[in-house]
Amino acid sequence: MRRMIVMVFLVVLAEMTCGAQRGRASVGGLDGTHELEFIMRLSGCSSPEEMEPDEIERLSALLSRPLRINMASERALAASGLLSRYQIASLADYRSRHGDVMSYSELAAVDGFGEAFTEALAPFVSLESMSQAGGLGKSGGAVHSDAAIKAGARWPLCDGGSADTGMEWSSAVKARVTYGEQLGFLAGVSYGYSAPVPLPTAFTGSLAMDFRRIRSRIVLGDFNARYGQGLALWNGMTMGALESPSSFMKKPTGISQSWSYTGSMAHTGVAAEFAARNFSVSVSAGIPGLKKLTYAPGELSLLPAINVAWFCRSGQVSVTHYAEMSGVFSGRLDGIPDMKTSLDAAFCIRGTDVFSEVSFDWLSWVPAVLAGTVFPVCEGFRMAAMARYYPPGYHAAQSGAASSSTKCSNEYAASLSGEFSAGGWVRLRGKQGYGASIRRHVGTFSADAAFFPDGKSKGSARDLQVQAKMKSEHMLADFLKLSVRLVFRYRTWGEPFRTDCRSDLSFISGRFSSAVRFNALVCSGTGLLGYAEGGYRDSAVSVFLRQGFFRIDNWNDRI
Repeated sequence: MRRMIVMVFLVVLAEMTCGAQRGRASVGGLDGTHELEFIMRLSGCSSPEEMEPDEIERLSALLSRPLRINMASERALAASGLLSRYQIASLADYRSRHGDVMSYSELAAVDGFGEAFTEALAPFVSLESMSQAGGLGKSGGAVHSDAAIKAGARWPLCDGGSADTGMEWSSAVKARVTYGEQLGFLAGVSYGYSAPVPLPTAFTGSLAMDFRRIRSRIVLGDFNARYGQGLALWNGMTMGALESPSSFMKKPTGISQSWSYTGSMAHTGVAAEFAARNFSVSVSAGIPGLKKLTYAPGELSLLPAINVAWFCRSGQVSVTHYAEMSGVFSGRLDGIPDMKTSLDAAFCIRGTDVFSEVSFDWLSWVPAVLAGTVFPVCEGFRMAAMARYYPPGYHAAQSGAASSSTKCSNEYAASLSGEFSAGGWVRLRGKQGYGASIRRHVGTFSADAAFFPDGKSKGSARDLQVQAKMKSEHMLADFLKLSVRLVFRYRTWGEPFRTDCRSDLSFISGRFSSAVRFNALVCSGTGLLGYAEGGYRDSAVSVFLRQGFFRIDNWNDRI
């Protein structure tokens, strides 16, 4: 069995942007800090390995072109996935009374935001305004275009140090053009390691048109459909664990354009959204399998869906229904392998978020339910709790609801999480503006208990799993941060105990950054992983070099 692999990995990412200025106010810590730090902080995830690549790409796109919250429509704010409906309504009410938000400190004072969330949100939004302080902003129609190119090379080594396959390359390119909110076009293609050329590994393309007078939007090509808390229809990001209160409550985007290099997790087809007063109706028709390089008409299916939502000042209620139909493109209907209807609600009551969704599977005739809350305990301390009922037989092919162990099937579970901050404030070296000072100690903790009525192993009638996670970050100096992460798991099948301990030491100074990581995992045996990386990043070009090693003796010891 392979004992040791040493790998050197070089990534060059170039991005060219033209058009109107971004108009970003100064956000402390943005320049030179790895974008994954911001993405994980906003998503409530403690490790980038637990996030879907498409979700990282989506949030990376917002880092490169922040959402202009003073000029975006309510539909664009919702489609970004950054804000809840309560926060969107609260922001609209604030702007109608006081005018545009002119600073991040002012945004933190808006009901439903607060300092902690605003600090996490700041790198993804712009306070650009077409009015002076006290006036009402209007939407701009500037043309923006950008392109991104990624290339990677790796040299894997086998036992004894002999070359296995030699140098392997991967590459991807995508480009997009937007005209305000009215028009958006994206195309991309990617090649995996050792993929045959010219055939790509994956490709994507989409065109979105917004009609503001009649409050409607149409997307052709790759699109996202994300409703409720994800029990029925949600493509894309689904965390493997609920690690912090920020990861408990999902923020539905409805119909939105996919900005991924590959579009592998997006629906492909046509979608439209219509809004009138406090109601919206979204309809879509996806064609699963359409993006395969070779397919027969009989292999394609049709996935029509509809969502009707009602919004108010404190939240929303919506109903979603979809049915997958196979064989329709070969001239006959072979069957309906999947059909669900769901009802969801999310409200903010005096600073406490409550959310729930009930979904019914018409084929297996079983419901699935989740309910949770996120609430402040005191200054610097917030908690969240959730209960999940995912019965056996619930078909979860299109779902993306919160789950620590399954994809919304064969799991009854409860989760609890908290996040805290302590100590004085540390002003980051070379940073200015909002977020330039951070608390010296911050951390999260979580616990999850799941019961599996059908069992997880052969011959097992039922099983149980308990997980506990803790992560803490400590500023040792204004340029040096130490992160420690501990994960413990116990279960009644397979290897019962699994403990994962990780430490990271990060150095950040201007456009240069470096990090050292060491990971040890104990399960069947002991798995080890470590690396050192360093690089340079500015608004146009990023270059990072990483060298690492890992030793894995058993599959259960993988990191």
